[in-house]
Amino acid sequence: MSVQALDHDFAPDANVTPLGILLPEHDELVISVCTSKVTSDCIVDTLDHWWTENKARFPKVDTLVSLQDNGPENSGRRSQFLYRMVQFVEQHQINVRLAYYPPYHSKYNPVERCWGALERHWNGALLDSVDAVVGGCGSFWAGRSGGPGVVSLRVLALVERPVVVPIAA
Repeated sequence: MSVQALDHDFAPDANVTPLGILLPEHDELVISVCTSKVTSDCIVDTLDHWWTENKARFPKVDTLVSLQDNGPENSGRRSQFLYRMVQFVEQHQINVRLAYYPPYHSKYNPVERCWGALERHWNGALLDSVDAVVGGCGSFWAGRSGGPGVVSLRVLALVERPVVVPIAA
């Protein structure tokens, strides 16, 4: 059955934004889909959800290093982001090191290369619902080997600030 679409959809049901956690040493890419604009809260909620699910895998890890693009939502000068990161550190009793790329250099961040590959995967598909976006992310690396240092992917969560709801991969 074909789906009809307009060339300009001005009233979407929802806006969704993918966020990524890339673990190059483990060949894993984790994508969260945020149904709000990407905010400091959305970023930290995603990290908190991921760490809660995965800290048992990394029992000897005492410091997380987060490569950031220094955007407005995660800037080292953004008080809400720093406040939420401090809450995360205190809750999980782990150190977090924030490493920022210089302005206009996010192209060197390995997770940024995954977004172009995701766009090619969608290849003009009609992303007409949140489920279509989540399903497209979930099938992104299914059955593949290789890619930009990534061989597996799972959709971590659908984040509707402030609630984090797990999605089956």
